[in-house]
Amino acid sequence: MEFLGTREYAAGDSVRAINWPASSRTRQLIVNQYASERSSDVVVFVDLTTEVEVEGCPVLEASIRIAASLAQAYLEQGDRVGLVGFGARLRWVAPRLGAEAYHRIMDEMLAAAINLSFVEPSLTRLPRSALPTGALVFVVSPLLERAVLDSIADLRRRGHAVIVIDMIGVAEPSQAQRASELSWRIWRMEREALLSALTDLGVARVPWGEPTEVSFNRLQVSSAQRRSL
Repeated sequence: MEFLGTREYAAGDSVRAINWPASSRTRQLIVNQYASERSSDVVVFVDLTTEVEVEGCPVLEASIRIAASLAQAYLEQGDRVGLVGFGARLRWVAPRLGAEAYHRIMDEMLAAAINLSFVEPSLTRLPRSALPTGALVFVVSPLLERAVLDSIADLRRRGHAVIVIDMIGVAEPSQAQRASELSWRIWRMEREALLSALTDLGVARVPWGEPTEVSFNRLQVSSAQRRSL
């Protein structure tokens, strides 16, 4: 690898990269930087905690397609791409280059889709290699679980740039599951408050399509959301 220069130590850097002579001169930790580090680290965070349909399309199926498209696009640019499958069992693929990374990501996604039960996953269980310092994180989620929202806030505290692909937006619950006009108004207000909170965190949001109706099947939601539905 071609040596490019030095920079200040950041959380997550390998101890092996520390330039001890430069560190002793400046009285702060300095690490060596190499040409391969010019590639960006991208992590696709896929929410596997809920099962929901938007206009008859399972969100999980759409999430897998989105994850595959993001991985392919960034790998073709020469970036390193990894995966975090946030569900009953935390699954991850550390960011890496090439076709091997794409196949590992898809293998993990398909394996994770088999079991969607919810057991309070936490990003604190992830190894450091799964979320490298400075990685760009795409969160693909319907934003229904409190644990997912807490994880987004945690990602921002760690200094990651986060882009949320919102799979349901403020879509209207199906007529059969909407008890009254009041419940729908409460649901919409809660969604709008949630999206506003993401903006306050500095999280960019991209809606997936323009859905008009959302149908909840096996669903884990907060008590407030459950009351509104």
